[in-house]
Amino acid sequence: MADRFSPDASADIASVYQTGDYKASDFESGPPVQLPPTLSINDVRLAEGNSGTTAFSFTVTSSNVITNNVDVSFATANGTATAGSDYQATNGVLTIPAGQTTKTITVIVSGDATQEPDETFFVNLSNSSNATISKTQGIGTIINDDNPAAPTVQFSSASYSVQEDLTALTITVTRSGDMSGAASVNYASVDGTATQKGDFELALGTLNFAPGDATKTFQVLINEDMYVEGSENFTLSLSNPSGTSLGQQSTATVTINDDAPESLTNPIDDSQSFIHMQYHDFLAREPEPQGLQFYLNILNGCQPSDTECNRYSRGALSANFFRSPEFQAKGSYVMYLYMVSIGQRPVTAGERPPGRSHSPQQNRVLPHLAGSVTKKKRPLPINSW
Repeated sequence: MADRFSPDASADIASVYQTGDYKASDFESGPPVQLPPTLSINDVRLAEGNSGTTAFSFTVTSSNVITNNVDVSFATANGTATAGSDYQATNGVLTIPAGQTTKTITVIVSGDATQEPDETFFVNLSNSSNATISKTQGIGTIINDDNPAAPTVQFSSASYSVQEDLTALTITVTRSGDMSGAASVNYASVDGTATQKGDFELALGTLNFAPGDATKTFQVLINEDMYVEGSENFTLSLSNPSGTSLGQQSTATVTINDDAPESLTNPIDDSQSFIHMQYHDFLAREPEPQGLQFYLNILNGCQPSDTECNRYSRGALSANFFRSPEFQAKGSYVMYLYMVSIGQRPVTAGERPPGRSHSPQQNRVLPHLAGSVTKKKRPLPINSW
């Protein structure tokens, strides 16, 4: 019966199995079957280095000793890393000679000092001969080894220049280094040969950087006049940083280039310039197109020769700015704060402060102003200034 299960036998093995008419010794082994080897490629994780290059060596391994040469194609591919800047792309055919089990593929990675996340690229295997591929892709992880630089903030430029006009100059403050956290910094303008209220409007505030924010901007309002005075300048400064430190350019100079030639008439006599100045003085911003046109329509309703109409319209327009909710929420509170707390109104640079004793008029108006401040439920930070 043994010959029934030899390689040359033609017996029906299924029927024999079903009847149970067999024993283990009935099965004769034929020649051994040689299975093709399987190939795999490993993953590599290395630091990139701050300069030069680093070799990432990927090992292609055969599951068993190869009796015939094995060829396999390979090629790199981008992941989050980019060929050319992060690593050098490569491709070709790898040969594992008979009698061996491994062979390496080298990919050159470029070092840098840039703070960035870990990045990846791939080495893909394909088109093997005399072997199959069980793991077709090796992952190369470029580990960032650059310590984040300490965060700093500074002006984008050490100097700015603007033509004298009713306009706004945009100032950019940049943040560098580690930007993973929040940060803030105060900014302020400081008079030079150009002075606030005359040549420009006081710039004062805080810039808040959210995590990841690299730049913030603020505006400085520039005013117009008819004086021949040459170029003038003032200074901008950064202070009180939080979550960061000040960079080298923590101050900047702004130069206002004088008109040439100057107008022969006072800019305030021009309706558009007059409205512009109301926005600057009361609201500390540039006019929006709709608002500018609205007020122009009011002033243009008077004939140029009608002095009384023009005087009344301009007075009413200024009063409207004073009564506006936007001004009441900003500048008027400062005025009320001075008058209620120390019995005097704010003074401009160079103006002699009035006496601090309450006049009969102040005695009558202060309770009303105090009630206004109380009604707004705003704190009176008298002790802080």
